Amino acid sequence: MKKKYLLLAGLMVLFIPISVKAENKIYFENNKMDIFPGTTYDVDIKVNSDKPFTEVGFNVITTSESIKVLNVVTNKDFLNSSDDAYYLTSSKAQKSGTTVATLTFKTNSPIEVDSKNSIKIVESSLVSDQEYELANSKLSLTTSKKESVDLIKLSSKLAPFEFDSKTLSYQVKVKEDVKEFDLVAVPEDPEAKVVISNQELELRKNIITARVTREGLSDKVYRVTVIKDIQEDNSTKIERDTEKDRKEASLVKRKWLPIIIGLFSVLLVDLVFFKKSKN
Repeated sequence: MKKKYLLLAGLMVLFIPISVKAENKIYFENNKMDIFPGTTYDVDIKVNSDKPFTEVGFNVITTSESIKVLNVVTNKDFLNSSDDAYYLTSSKAQKSGTTVATLTFKTNSPIEVDSKNSIKIVESSLVSDQEYELANSKLSLTTSKKESVDLIKLSSKLAPFEFDSKTLSYQVKVKEDVKEFDLVAVPEDPEAKVVISNQELELRKNIITARVTREGLSDKVYRVTVIKDIQEDNSTKIERDTEKDRKEASLVKRKWLPIIIGLFSVLLVDLVFFKKSKN
């Protein structure tokens, strides 16, 4: 008899409705992205809930120093009531799948290629009393390799100049006693190679090239014209000025000599006619 009651009680327990709280999840619209360094991206942050919700809390954590979070813009229906974490409250109930915020970020390291980084959104301590919890969410980032024959640096300590990767020709001046230039070139693509030509300054005007090569791409050549600023001593300057004066005097003579001869000829003819008329 006891066994019968125990079995009946067990069956009754099976049919008693049990309230099971479904896990509410905060997530990125895209959880995997392949990006180029230095480019800004916007990613939506959404909530998947088993029922309408009016509040959500989270922190944004980057797992790499190469990722910079520029801004987090909340949905217009939400207010952020904390500076330390994003604790968003809404005056009206929001449906599952609602975008609660948009995260703007970029990777700022062009050297770290093919490295997997991530941004995590984790539960905020400010929402520990909520009726439901928010599961951790992770955005995985793979920094793309950019095939390029551009330079990100072209510089000289002897003669600094402003560099732009789109500008291929430059001109600088150095002192007369400089025998060798110090051009430095760094490619944007780590797999690209840079060959710098001979940097010895043997002439007054020297052209130094930095040729960037990358398999599968056409070469790009940057040119720097280096001019020696030759300083003349006083004796050389006096001699040059004297020679200039001689040339100018010679030009004056060549200019006025025909005029003088012409005037003399006219006077001579007049004199002849005067004597004939007198006789």
